[in-house]
Amino acid sequence: MVETACCCFIVSEKNLCERGMEMHKILVTALILTITMIFGGTAFAEFPDKPVTVMVPYNPGGGSDSSARVMAKYMAKYLDNPVIVSNKPGGGGFSEPARILKTRTMHNGYMLMLLGGINVYPELYQQSYPYVYKDFRPIGNISLSIGCIAVAADSPYKTLKDFVDAAKASEKPIKYSRAAAGGTSHITPVLLSDTYGVPLEDIPYNGDSDSATALLRGEVEVCSANPAALIPHHQGGTVRILAVFAPTRMAALPDVPTFEEAGFSLPISALSPIGIFAPADIPEDAAVKLSNAMLEASKDPDFAVDMNRMSLFPYVVVGEDYDKQMEEFASIIGPIIKKVGLYK
Repeated sequence: MVETACCCFIVSEKNLCERGMEMHKILVTALILTITMIFGGTAFAEFPDKPVTVMVPYNPGGGSDSSARVMAKYMAKYLDNPVIVSNKPGGGGFSEPARILKTRTMHNGYMLMLLGGINVYPELYQQSYPYVYKDFRPIGNISLSIGCIAVAADSPYKTLKDFVDAAKASEKPIKYSRAAAGGTSHITPVLLSDTYGVPLEDIPYNGDSDSATALLRGEVEVCSANPAALIPHHQGGTVRILAVFAPTRMAALPDVPTFEEAGFSLPISALSPIGIFAPADIPEDAAVKLSNAMLEASKDPDFAVDMNRMSLFPYVVVGEDYDKQMEEFASIIGPIIKKVGLYK
């Protein structure tokens, strides 16, 4: 009887230990599940595990929007995750970036911004602004807003040099049409004038399309615009594009030299970059993955094909190199903006 009782006591103690260990496992599992539910699974999920959105603060259909959509398509491929483009125009392109920067829950890498020129560097253009460049983390550039100088097909100017020589010899400045103040179509002739002493008269229009129409109607002798607005006219024989302000020739205009090739070197850093940004406090791993995805996208042979098809100029630079590019852009554009009276 004594042996049996002792044996029963030992078995009971072992069972209690096993039950205690089992209960410990259950409690730990429950704790993990609770934390996962509280944080929506993001505490343990690898970025990205849900769609990434690229907000475009401009209307659909323009060069910036098209750049965003081409890049989103290829980023999705290399992230193995959906990348969605969402247009949120309004407030001159400032309202939505400002809202994203103020909304902390959007600083996790899943909300990005497609920005260029004034909307990423507002302090260059105005004294009062909703944010500054340092509020952003540059993820990567997609394209450049390039420029060109064009004349009517029956113009005596066959080359950019012909035009510059004629302008210098003219008794009064030659009129040129251009679009947005402070944009590449405005900056290009200003740089040309300042660098080479070319007297020009600025005639602003509402957009590149109106600016091109002014040239076709004979309202001006010269048009400064994004080449995309003039390529159909150039190919149709009604307009002659003399040169493009770009790092290299355009695929859509293989017969047209760059400014550099035409003998008129201007700083490429002055071209407005169009790229993707995140709030400055984005998690480091998310920023690196996004930049790497952009770099891989740019190496995809179909990426360049899609960009060229839309007459866009691909120019992908990521991370710190992109930050450096933006600083160079600011150092050149800042003084020009003040000189032409655009700093308000």
